[in-house]
Amino acid sequence: MPASICDKTLLSVAKFRSKARVPTITWRSPRTSAIISRSAQPLVGITRSRSKDDEDLVKALSECQPDKAATFYVIDARPRANAVGNQAMGKGFEDSSNYAGSETLFMGIGNIHVMRRALGKLQSAIARP
Repeated sequence: MPASICDKTLLSVAKFRSKARVPTITWRSPRTSAIISRSAQPLVGITRSRSKDDEDLVKALSECQPDKAATFYVIDARPRANAVGNQAMGKGFEDSSNYAGSETLFMGIGNIHVMRRALGKLQSAIARP
């Protein structure tokens, strides 16, 4: 976590993220210092609620990048339609207009569980003698 983020902020962000999975740096390039961070979807719902603490945390993460002026990409593996549909259940996705310097990109993977099973089958097929 960036040093500028206090425990109180993290607790607030945990309440705003599904299953309390806050944005966290999971990898840093040894060559460029670029980062990858992961989190669960925000609980924005159909009212598109916001969390200043969540926005501050994402900003602090973006400032961990070597090029602070570069776009901070939020990659959502789901199709956009699925993410929008999750709003009806109280969840949703990051609205880039609320996260300075960010852009949300959707990868269009329909069902991650099907993808995971397919990867397992591919790995098994490759590993066969």
